[in-house]
Amino acid sequence: MMNKYLLPDFCNRNRVIILANEEHALTIGMVHPENTVLRKRIERYFGQEKTIAFRKISAEDFEVRMSRFFAGEYGFDSSDTDKTAGGVTPDAGGTDILTTMATDSPIVNLLNSIFLEGVACRASDIHIESAEQLSRVRYRTDGRLRTALVLDTDKAAALISRVKLLANLNVLEKRRPQDGRLQFTRNGHDLDVRISILPSVYGESAVLRLLDTGARPLVLDELGFSVPHTALIRKLLSTPYGLILVTGPTGSGKTTTLAAFLAEINTPDIKIISVEDPVEYRIPGILQIQTDENADLTFDVLLKRILRHDPDIIMVGEIRDESTAELAVRMALTGHLVFATLHTNTTAETPLRLCNMGIAPYLIAAVLKGIIAQRLLLKKNGKGRTVAAEILAVDQAAADIIAAGCDRNALTRYLQDREFLFLEDDIEEKIKNGIIEDAYANKYVDTSLS
Repeated sequence: MMNKYLLPDFCNRNRVIILANEEHALTIGMVHPENTVLRKRIERYFGQEKTIAFRKISAEDFEVRMSRFFAGEYGFDSSDTDKTAGGVTPDAGGTDILTTMATDSPIVNLLNSIFLEGVACRASDIHIESAEQLSRVRYRTDGRLRTALVLDTDKAAALISRVKLLANLNVLEKRRPQDGRLQFTRNGHDLDVRISILPSVYGESAVLRLLDTGARPLVLDELGFSVPHTALIRKLLSTPYGLILVTGPTGSGKTTTLAAFLAEINTPDIKIISVEDPVEYRIPGILQIQTDENADLTFDVLLKRILRHDPDIIMVGEIRDESTAELAVRMALTGHLVFATLHTNTTAETPLRLCNMGIAPYLIAAVLKGIIAQRLLLKKNGKGRTVAAEILAVDQAAADIIAAGCDRNALTRYLQDREFLFLEDDIEEKIKNGIIEDAYANKYVDTSLS
């Protein structure tokens, strides 16, 4: 049985707190016990583990109890750091203490609660960040980070050690970056957790990316593209061969868009193969391959081999280097329709990025059929995010500019002359129509990738 807690962020937002926590019974204080939706959510969270009783408390009582209860972080106080287990003597860096703390039930339970609350609030990433005195846990939801928990740095270090144990990483190694993964199941959903740990001046910091491997890909009409853009995309998807790129910074929804594209064109009479890192959406009828550097299954290794499997359409999760770019272009030249993502901000700068990767301009002009440069923006109704984009269907004039040297300024001028719908125009239109929040739109128009 997993002992669960309610995180401070959840308690503060909903004005609830645990009053009594016994083996088979739980009493929860609520400032607003009439909130039946919240009560049912709490009951689902704890499942059948405990019998739950709800009791009304005043707002003043809630504030007092919150300050007392979370002052010691779930009863795990600093005195625990002086304890050792089984006669283990800690070294000067406290390594053995942290390893012992990582297996203590307070840290185990706290990490479980952090995971579960992250899933409940639809977080894409969980950040455990070390600092000089007080560290913090933050969730990224709908593209924005918010603090869920502030805790002592030694407890943050123990949390990260616990993550390492679960992911079979080296708990004793604290000077080098480490990457790993783990899986857990919540309400019948399998979640894949990608872990990245970095050393910093105040200790290690970890980012845990949550991937719902059971999530269905969105259909094209659900992504939020405008009607003209949707029609243009469908025209591009009917292209028999060539290269179509989806671009944007990290977290701009590129993988989701590509998954929707593949689902749109997936029919029994064609073969689609994808190479991804990781596979975020499982699509029936498509051969999806996940890269694994430890097994020498890199993008370039896999792309060299999949041509033997007679694909019609190929999806490359990300063009990261010259080798992958060359292979993507070569496959497009040999009669395949190739989809890929690239980290560029605008349609005009995308051919230049391929040039900088060593691809000859005339080859880019020959294979490039379309570029979708996109961002994800908060919806005005607060229910998730929607896409804003600029889409270039490469015509002969654009291809000539690309073949002449991938001049970004020349391509931009050409697009301006033909009244091209730039990203800023699409954002402005969505603000005017009340679809997205004006307050956050400007940061997405910024052309930097930082």
